[in-house]
Amino acid sequence: MAVDVLGEIITVRKMLSVICCVLISSTYAEEKLTHSVALSQQSALVKELDAHIATLLPSIVSSIIVSNATDGHVIYERNSLLNLVPASVLKTLTAMVAFDALGGGFRYTTRVVSKRNEYVKKKRSIEEMAIIFEGDPSLQREYLKALLLSVRKKGIQEIRGKVWLDGSAFSGYPKADGVSWNDLKICFGAPSTAMILDRNCFYALLSPNKTPGKKALVDYMHPERPMRLDNRLITVNADHEEACQPRSWPSKKANYQLEGCMTLYDTPISLAFAVNNPEQEMKTFVMASLKDLGIKHRGRVVIGKPDSNLSEVLGEHSSEPLSELLITMLKTSDNLYADSFLKTIGYKYSGKSGSYQTGINALIAGLEKAKIDLRCSHFEDGSGLSRDNLMSAATLNDILLFSWRKGKEQLPWLASREQEDRWFKTGTMKGVRSVCGYAFPENSPPLVFVVLLNGVVPRNGVSEAEAISFIQNIQLFQRRFIDVIANKKNKY
Repeated sequence: MAVDVLGEIITVRKMLSVICCVLISSTYAEEKLTHSVALSQQSALVKELDAHIATLLPSIVSSIIVSNATDGHVIYERNSLLNLVPASVLKTLTAMVAFDALGGGFRYTTRVVSKRNEYVKKKRSIEEMAIIFEGDPSLQREYLKALLLSVRKKGIQEIRGKVWLDGSAFSGYPKADGVSWNDLKICFGAPSTAMILDRNCFYALLSPNKTPGKKALVDYMHPERPMRLDNRLITVNADHEEACQPRSWPSKKANYQLEGCMTLYDTPISLAFAVNNPEQEMKTFVMASLKDLGIKHRGRVVIGKPDSNLSEVLGEHSSEPLSELLITMLKTSDNLYADSFLKTIGYKYSGKSGSYQTGINALIAGLEKAKIDLRCSHFEDGSGLSRDNLMSAATLNDILLFSWRKGKEQLPWLASREQEDRWFKTGTMKGVRSVCGYAFPENSPPLVFVVLLNGVVPRNGVSEAEAISFIQNIQLFQRRFIDVIANKKNKY
């Protein structure tokens, strides 16, 4: 009963975020948007954008806005108050709040600690040791192995008691509400935990067997890891190509089960799966690494916060500064990075373990402090992977304006942009195509733009080639939209 009531409360909350724009849109428009309708409707830019938007299918729902980054005046808007699913353009919001709250010089630190003054050179042993994880999304196995090697170089050859793996910096669910079930097994949907190793993913190469009827071949990138696939995928002759479709499912026997088929002449397929249990994966890796380094461990590896005071730092690894991590996150659209940043903001803001909820609370508090109206918005994560996120183009426009006023072109992601006349972030999931960013037309003030598109699906019954062409045309629409406001006449 309690679960049902909670579910109803959450559903009502999400419904309110959808309909509240209708209730307060007129007030919001007066308070937040400075329209020059009479002038803008006559401009060549508006006419060109209108003609461009008219090429979209009538079934596509859009929320669009273009504004002057210098003074905030709205140059163009269509349905800008309409709440839509933003997808990965939400990462621009996370980046801005993280940069503001944590600072560009912030670094994640992974530490190995023991009891103070416990180490005795003659005995070359310690009673307990802990590895403290902060949720560094860039932590790789070689970094952690080097960190444990630094312990060995101090002369420590034995740990008599427990080795703690402390991931208490984060708590709560490792996945946000509203994430598609289909995304959970894929690397880009890897669980967000404080203990992260190789982006909480594992990799393999799938190749056809040389003999029809035999299982396809699976080569693991790191065969020493415990991650395994239950491979039931069969190699078939080329005349069975239309019936072939490799699929993967969660498995009791292994991490995932592969089914279906591939033909003799298929090219190898790179596989990237999410690790189901990052903490257990970390435990296995640490145990193997201690053995490889010649450090005897006579106790247990325990996942949790140490029950004794371990304050002697034996070694530490620091990530790149946040300014660099944010560039990586936005350029690669890395969901794990984004959600780690969100939870870290929550951890720093609340003084409690970082979670999706504490992170969202901190995010909202930071934006409301900047006088950004979030009454119509709804957030579930920092990555945009959840389909329960809702935001209007007008709200994201206000956030981008605030970000510009804070740092202008000195913001790390703008300072490092590859194209001089634009910087943009796209968002993509089934039915959603979004783009937002800044345009820098020559001899004109910089512009902020947001284009949110939902209902982006090809008509039923089209061929695979036609479906691909449809998506390519949407991508072309986005590029040409930016060309128009950047005053470029590129040909595609």
